[in-house]
Amino acid sequence: MKYKPLITFGITAFQEGELLKDAIDSVINQTNKLWECILVLDGGADQKTTQIYNDFSHPCFIKYQFSNNQGPYTTRRKAIDLSTTKWYCHIDGDDMITKNCFEILINAIKNNKDADILYGDIEFIYSKKQKIISYKNINKNKLPFFLY
Repeated sequence: MKYKPLITFGITAFQEGELLKDAIDSVINQTNKLWECILVLDGGADQKTTQIYNDFSHPCFIKYQFSNNQGPYTTRRKAIDLSTTKWYCHIDGDDMITKNCFEILINAIKNNKDADILYGDIEFIYSKKQKIISYKNINKNKLPFFLY
């Protein structure tokens, strides 16, 4: 019996190289498997990113590839359009999510039934410098979009 996913993770890639594997693995390794993932490769991607995209296959992933470079807006829009769930979580091809991201999102959805958008803490880790930049308690007024 095919399961019905509750959340779509969307990964868009262009020039991420080996980091794309980490992004993909961070979705595959979720503690709950009631998700789908849309993997979109932008046209003109570098050779390593394209090779990882072409070599990758997983039953919970839908792959889409543009033949020409479209840029981040169009590739993200395509991932959203291919989603089959009510909830979408975007991941850039050089990012990773925590193992319990799915559980955190499901709990946030259950606790905020009227929400259209959920947002939370972000942490950037720069491995070369061993530097962590954390954004806690994000102010929704500083997000790059507005709700009308």
